[in-house]
Order: sequence, then structure tokens, then C-alpha cells
Amino acid sequence: IIRMATVVGLVDLLATAVAVPLAVIGVSGALSDSVVSGLFEITIGTELCASAGAPLMQRVAMAGAIIAWSGLSVHGQVASVVHDTDIRIGPYLLARLARAVLAFVYTMLLWNVSGGLLGATLPVLFSAVPAATPSFVLQRMAFAGIRALGFLGITLVLSAIVVGLCKIRRGCCG
Repeated sequence: IIRMATVVGLVDLLATAVAVPLAVIGVSGALSDSVVSGLFEITIGTELCASAGAPLMQRVAMAGAIIAWSGLSVHGQVASVVHDTDIRIGPYLLARLARAVLAFVYTMLLWNVSGGLLGATLPVLFSAVPAATPSFVLQRMAFAGIRALGFLGITLVLSAIVVGLCKIRRGCCG
């Protein structure tokens, strides 16, 4: 369907419309094709996102949003599974949309913060295979562990804020 929509020019038309709100929030219009494709299908959207002529931070954030959204093709599959149940698809779709927005926002916010707060970064793949010495293994474990604890700490703080706000809203504070 995406290929047919691309051939007839529908994707270009929608991408032009999507480029305007992207520009308003400071995101490159080069990502508009990937947003439109990602709305329908996760794989094509992320592939277009990866090859777009946009800054890396924006491509990663948009790919995260597309993955969090999952595409209407996945939502159609979910709808077919829950069709004969009392589960409503509307809240599911709203949750996926919120998840996509949060994935984009968190990536944009944490992109530069993580390197500054948690130290330098290392490449994921080495061009040469390092020696598997005990000190290298321990160093890599410490590197990953510190970052995992940092993100866990951020998540716990954000969770505590949300719980606190919910209690204040409900008047449960004592």
C-alpha cells in the first residue's frame, strides 16, 4: 500500500503537509517522508528515517517515535486479535501515540545530557577485535553498568514525580 501511495504521489503530498509542523518544532523536513511511511508501516518508516538527510539526533529521535508508534499495519493486526473481546482499540491507539511522542521528546532531551552526565561514549562496534582480557571485560561492564544505573535513577525520579503528582491530584497526601 505504501509503495502504491508513493507511486501515485500520495506520500509526497502528505509529506509536504507533515513538513510544516516538523519545521515548527525545529525538525528537518527531510524526515517528512519517513514520518508518513512510519505512520503506516514501521520497517519502511525507520528505513527511510535512517537514510534521511537530517541530523543524526533527529533521525534517531524520529526512528524511536516510529518504532514506538509501530505503524497502522501493526495496529490493524492488534485490532483483529481483540475484535471479539471487550477490549477497546481507542485507548491502545492513544497510548501508542503518547509513547511515540515521549520517545521522540526523551531522545531529544537526553541526547546531549547522557554524554555530559554519564561520561564519554564508546563505539558500539570496534573496527578491530580487542583482546578479551579481564581488565577490558571489567571496564566494559563498569561502563555499561554506570549508564544503566544512571538511566534507572532518572526513571525512578520521574516515576516518583508522577506518583507524587497523582497523589496530589487525588488528594491522597497526608
